Amino acid sequence: MAKSCESVRDFLRNSSGFFWKNKKIFFLFGLVLGVGFFARFWELAWHFTNTDDLLVLQGVLDARANRDVFWLSKLLTNAPFEYLFTYFLISPDATYRDLLFWGRLPSCVAGCLALLVLLTFYFVYDKKAWHKGFFAIVLVACSWENIAFAKQVHSYAVGVLAAAILILLFWVMTRKNPFGIARAMTTGFVLALASSMQYQIFQFVPAFYLALFIFHFQDPKSRGMLIRNMILSCVVYVVLIFPLWHFFLERLFQGFFQSHRAWTREYQWNVAHGFLKNAVDLIWFGGSHLYGIFESKIGFFPEAHPLFKVISVGLYALFLLGVFEFMAHRDNKVRALGLFFGLSLLTWWILIPWKGLAYGVSRHTLILLPFFAVTASEGIDGLSNVLGRCLGKKLSYFWKQLVMTGIGLL
Repeated sequence: MAKSCESVRDFLRNSSGFFWKNKKIFFLFGLVLGVGFFARFWELAWHFTNTDDLLVLQGVLDARANRDVFWLSKLLTNAPFEYLFTYFLISPDATYRDLLFWGRLPSCVAGCLALLVLLTFYFVYDKKAWHKGFFAIVLVACSWENIAFAKQVHSYAVGVLAAAILILLFWVMTRKNPFGIARAMTTGFVLALASSMQYQIFQFVPAFYLALFIFHFQDPKSRGMLIRNMILSCVVYVVLIFPLWHFFLERLFQGFFQSHRAWTREYQWNVAHGFLKNAVDLIWFGGSHLYGIFESKIGFFPEAHPLFKVISVGLYALFLLGVFEFMAHRDNKVRALGLFFGLSLLTWWILIPWKGLAYGVSRHTLILLPFFAVTASEGIDGLSNVLGRCLGKKLSYFWKQLVMTGIGLL
């Protein structure tokens, strides 16, 4: 008992010392998280209401009337966990404002949890480079579009949380070799859970497994075990998501994409042009629209504001530097994370001509926000390296701190 008490005292003493040593960092992270939470909870029941807001509410009320928690998932292409909690929170006897508050609460909480998941990711990613974590969390916390959808009943904010979980999971699974059975089963389970939160996660799963396989394949001693456990992980994933396909998606799959083609910006794959020409055109199409998507997701200024374009272009420049930083990084794990991001975006581009996937400034691309934020934050080191080559001196740690603090306060 005495030893246990002594261990607890030592833990508290060390934690207290760590806190006071880094109190400025804790203050800044607490500030941006507090602002992010406040923005999402503030006047939740009075945030503007649109047609989708009311239609989802009506759908959940119909689900309660039919006593079927997955009513909406059977009618629409909404994953089962999107409105799982909403079903139990709202009541047909509630007032209009109560319906809005309790109907929006799951999206709001998901938006807040996404910030905490990103914080956890950077805690295990690189505790010393806190400025990158702070920058990424600021971008996700202050994104106007992300805030707006965290205050709506239809749960696109859940997709942002699911994407953040994927980033954290990928990094955790690259930290140690070999890729054992326990990690294989955990990967399959968490990916299935994320896919049940929003169906858009499906399109990131192939990129996730491929990037993870390429990373672990570099170890020649465990390649046989890697292949076996990768197959096991995929089997676990398929088994867990089969009910999603059988009970919900199978009947809606083709109809969803056909209706999607009617309004989405569509890239046409022309067989007569040959594979190489089509591939180049597809990459050009995807890359040329990427800035507009990035600007709409990251933006935290009114478009008419004189600083809007300046900050958007500056952040996009950091994003591009982050891409190059991922590619040139000395750490294989960091390069693997960048490969996962790149393959995920490439998968999205391939699905545009094949399935008419939405690719523009619509709400369907909000799920890319965590990928944008993490890549842009990596661009800080890219900027430091560019300055090092141009001026002969890299950006010092002090200036990185100062710049990040200034952006956070802005």
